[in-house]
Amino acid sequence: MLAIGTLAGELPDIDLFFFYFNQKFGKAADKKDSHRSYITHTPAFWLLVNAIIMSIGWLTGSSFIILLGAVILAGTWLHFILASIECCRHWLAPFSHNGVC
Repeated sequence: MLAIGTLAGELPDIDLFFFYFNQKFGKAADKKDSHRSYITHTPAFWLLVNAIIMSIGWLTGSSFIILLGAVILAGTWLHFILASIECCRHWLAPFSHNGVC
């Protein structure tokens, strides 16, 4: 679980792959976007993913899957909290870009 939690802290940055290919092969107009503008870098996305994982665990009665979802939730949200220290984090994205910075 420690290794999964550590890797989960990097999961929101999976959008770097999309960002790289968009920068390398995308249109010139798209080259100004930030990797933080992708849906995979929003708290709401990871809340939904973890709700699905934990629901599957609850429906199957698997405490391991519930714990797995909780560890992934903790890792991803810790990523967002630490990113808030470094830069502006729109906590209500993608619903609003006027969130708390």
